[in-house]
Amino acid sequence: MSKKILAIVEGEKKESQLLNRLFDTYKERRQIVSYGANLYDLYERIRSYYGDDLEDWDFLLFLREQEADEEKKKIFDDRYTDIFLVFDFDPQDNRFSPTAIQTMMTYFNDSTSNGRLYINYPMVESCIHITSFEDDSYLFSYVRLAELGQYKTRANKESCCPDITQYDQKIFSNIIRLNLVKIQRLLKRNERPSGDLYDILRTILTLQIDLLQRKAAFYILNTCLFCIYEYNPRMIDWLERK
Repeated sequence: MSKKILAIVEGEKKESQLLNRLFDTYKERRQIVSYGANLYDLYERIRSYYGDDLEDWDFLLFLREQEADEEKKKIFDDRYTDIFLVFDFDPQDNRFSPTAIQTMMTYFNDSTSNGRLYINYPMVESCIHITSFEDDSYLFSYVRLAELGQYKTRANKESCCPDITQYDQKIFSNIIRLNLVKIQRLLKRNERPSGDLYDILRTILTLQIDLLQRKAAFYILNTCLFCIYEYNPRMIDWLERK
């Protein structure tokens, strides 16, 4: 039986391309099955369907019942080793709600059951928004709320690694390492995060929301690449050699 990962994503093309390249690069043969959704639409539908009682809920069954397209329904009849939800931290969305996004982070805490939520700040292009692997400029990079409309252009212009299709293990490992070290710095920890990062992802989300509310800005950070770091313990050894 082929091993499959279900990726619930905002933009089916970019995120799927990135995840497929990531798992192929590390020789983790998994078929990525993508399903497009909006974080806030999902939140509203889940709350409407289940209310506050999510103790025994079945996310795939819920998605199947909510999907009107008969072909897309078939996606949820399959079996998956993991479910990843990859969404943008997008304060420009007119439905943006700290309560909603924090609640969704609470709902989706385990990739092997109902799913693990990864938020990219401000969006998936944060994975390419590194000007150099030779200095620590990325550790201090941030984006202002007023600049979000031009962020994709800025990320591509300033990137030292704009072409995802050319990423190899060295590039991916360096990007993951930089994001881990950035989190270590933001949380003022003595050691780089390792193991299950769920509590750290929740803490980072709270920190970013606080910065947004106080300064109308937040740190550039990519977390969706952590799925391979959490999934494959060998990643720790590779990163320690960098």
